[in-house]
Amino acid sequence: MQLSFIEVLLKAMSVQPNHIPNQGLFSDAGLALLAAHEAQRLEPMAEAAIPWQREMMEIFLRNQLKLGFALPLIATLLSMTALLWNSVGTVACWMVGVVGANFIQLFLCKHYFAVERSKRQQHEWIGMIAASELMMGIVWVLPLFSFWSSGSGAQGPFLITALAVVITLRFVIVNNFMPVLAAGTGIMTVGVATRCL
Repeated sequence: MQLSFIEVLLKAMSVQPNHIPNQGLFSDAGLALLAAHEAQRLEPMAEAAIPWQREMMEIFLRNQLKLGFALPLIATLLSMTALLWNSVGTVACWMVGVVGANFIQLFLCKHYFAVERSKRQQHEWIGMIAASELMMGIVWVLPLFSFWSSGSGAQGPFLITALAVVITLRFVIVNNFMPVLAAGTGIMTVGVATRCL
């Protein structure tokens, strides 16, 4: 006996005892095939955090933890010198920003090693670390625009040299992990280039 298309469709739409709600016309075999296809589709995203990328990020994070005191020390030296040309409030606000950005990044570095991550969460960590490095870069570029005054000839070269030292230090710490390197050191380099125009 041959069934018509409509009869097959009506039979497929009938509720069966093992029917899964919201799954429509799919049988158990069809659902298994869909689940396998979905897993195969998501696998490249999970595998995108390739092992060397994780290792490079961990090298950066360890370097950052070891040299976490260096940037606040440089910021303190820059702040003391900037007090010759700027108000205490301006310099203090900038110093709070530098120490705060450094603290956030150190917190993220320590938290990274304290928590186990899946391969998918690795992408989120790359984004968080790159965002904290971008914040660090923006805070370090601010003196070029907020401390700069046209009245003093020595202030401009001093600020650019100080920022060049910070860029070099960040490059030494981050040199092996491009997403973070581009986020922080890139914005600092663009800031120096913009200020020199």
